[in-house]
Amino acid sequence: MAMALIGCGESKEEKAAKAKAKAEAKAAAEAKAAELSALEKKYPEAYVNTLGMVFKPVPGTEVSFCIWETRVKDYAAYATASAEVDGTWEIPYGWPAGMAAATFRARAGGDLELHPVVMVSWEDAVAFCEWLTKKELAEGKIKDAQKYRLPTDAEWSVAVGTGKYPWGNTYPAPKGAGNYYKWVKADSYEYTSPVGSFAANKLGLHD
Repeated sequence: MAMALIGCGESKEEKAAKAKAKAEAKAAAEAKAAELSALEKKYPEAYVNTLGMVFKPVPGTEVSFCIWETRVKDYAAYATASAEVDGTWEIPYGWPAGMAAATFRARAGGDLELHPVVMVSWEDAVAFCEWLTKKELAEGKIKDAQKYRLPTDAEWSVAVGTGKYPWGNTYPAPKGAGNYYKWVKADSYEYTSPVGSFAANKLGLHD
């Protein structure tokens, strides 16, 4: 009886696709490592996490604050990882119904990646913090006693300062004070702006 076994080897196309994917993954890892290294050099006194978020201690509190808002690309990492784990992703409040992680990743591309993530609920934000804590504990980046969480009202008050408004005591806000909504127009952006676009306060926190 003559027999033949088929499908036991990869085609040239399959090998090429795997090689391309491997090369792209390597390039992405090298780019990420270069980004983190550059941030660590730029902010030697700060803690730079695995997403490239920069944290500085806030005197008067027992916590460190990220020097800018959580970016779209930071939250997209969580959305992607969550989808890979269980095949689903809970849609942040305010996003169109049926929006999947792949759609979010698409919207996270390009110029919006460095903008603050918006339309997320308190529950979404807490879930992001919990995911990031587990991720960095598993990678040995943080210790058991450390965790990510949202600031308390008291901590937030210390971080933003004692002025009547976030920019100081005068109204309206001076040009370049920050990215606020249309009734306090102080910049040239129609909606959100890239994080770190405005001068830091005395604690080194932006926007």
